[in-house]
Amino acid sequence: IPVPLPGWEEKRLYVWFEAVMGYLTASIEWAQNIGQPEAWKDWWYNPEARIYNFIGKDNIPFHTLIWQAELLGV
Repeated sequence: IPVPLPGWEEKRLYVWFEAVMGYLTASIEWAQNIGQPEAWKDWWYNPEARIYNFIGKDNIPFHTLIWQAELLGV
């Protein structure tokens, strides 16, 4: 996906758009595998839950923009 911003003409968003959803989809799959398909919601919809991300500087755009936008859409 081309980035439609001046100065970013050579940048592309590719696999990371789908890859960061792996954090959520892995917990959904885990819940299904243990026979409790709704158990993932105990973590993702719990206002007391906290997420701590440890990322490399090369992944900052994906985790600060794309992942946060996807979380808002869930």
